Amino acid sequence: MRFSELIPLTAALVNFLLTLFVTSRGLRSGVIRVYAMWGTALTIWNLGTFFMFRVQSQEEALFWARFLHMGVIFLPITLTHLCYLIGHIPVSRIIVLGYVMHTMLAISNLTDFYITDARYLGYAYYAEAGPGYWILVFTFSIPALAV
Repeated sequence: MRFSELIPLTAALVNFLLTLFVTSRGLRSGVIRVYAMWGTALTIWNLGTFFMFRVQSQEEALFWARFLHMGVIFLPITLTHLCYLIGHIPVSRIIVLGYVMHTMLAISNLTDFYITDARYLGYAYYAEAGPGYWILVFTFSIPALAV
């Protein structure tokens, strides 16, 4: 195992343990529930990235690319929601619409609309973006605007 493979594996483990620790305090608080979703999304992303460094075939790489993007897709909306809750800002319907949009992107992740293929770049496989991916890129500005 190369050192570069240990970085996402360590991140997945740390994010998973931190999410477990936070959720062990109880799920009654909305902040903890949203943090659990955000921490799970981070863990999925990191774990998928680890496997993208390990796969040996294009078919496996495409599976893991779609797996890791299931986590990436929910990062902007859960982070935005978390910022609202931490800042005691009333959560509006825009958050609900954001979850709906990100859920639709997650469903499209199973098709070529989101990721068209996986390509080997000499040291690891990387996903090739479809049109849905560029929609997600736009949503990464939302947490910054929320703050």
